[in-house]
Amino acid sequence: MSSKKFGHCSNRATLTSLNRFHVPKLKILVRELKSKEIQQLDASFWWKKAGAVLPVDARLRVPRLEEVLHRFHGVRMNIEIKPFYFPIKLVREFCNLLRRYDMIDKVLVASAHWRTLHFIRRECPEIATSASVVEMWGFRLHYRPNADAIQTMSKFWKIDLINAGYVKRAHDSNLVVHGWTVNKPEEMGRLLSAGVDGIITDHPTTLLKLLGRQRLIADQHPDETSSGPPGD
Repeated sequence: MSSKKFGHCSNRATLTSLNRFHVPKLKILVRELKSKEIQQLDASFWWKKAGAVLPVDARLRVPRLEEVLHRFHGVRMNIEIKPFYFPIKLVREFCNLLRRYDMIDKVLVASAHWRTLHFIRRECPEIATSASVVEMWGFRLHYRPNADAIQTMSKFWKIDLINAGYVKRAHDSNLVVHGWTVNKPEEMGRLLSAGVDGIITDHPTTLLKLLGRQRLIADQHPDETSSGPPGD
């Protein structure tokens, strides 16, 4: 049995075997895959490789955005658009999808690329956005980006890119601050002390424990069943 997996930043998929990791890997660009192929990727591949034990019948594939919006309707989301070139047609479809599911006021749209955010803000100005890479560097030079949030790495080597002074200046400009990708409890604690508004992490359980909210979240969002988005 084989599965395709792709990395967060490499924009590549790897054809490999779930049972035999020594099988030679075939590199495939994610953009070369069709939607149905991407949906067959194993979303839990790295969890399993790290030793996670999942139910035998668990099938954690990559969902379509519409499935996510349907399954977690009403939950606040951060949606990052990765490609540099995101066609205006897709921008409009994306905006209409958020409107259809009444998620306009529950979503923050992020992208490293100014061009993508420019069209998002033009086509659906009612949706909150974070600053692009160029806008974030401009903010450090006292430029106020046309955004609702600053989402940036918390550290670069030993340099704290987010500190209390940075957060205060953002708040004074009516911007919220989110740090990424923060996986160590010590760094999470430092950011919380600095007054950040959000932390992006690969280990949400660690953060919830630090905040003392793990049981509260479990009580508020018990497991549910879903029949899928309309039209399926």
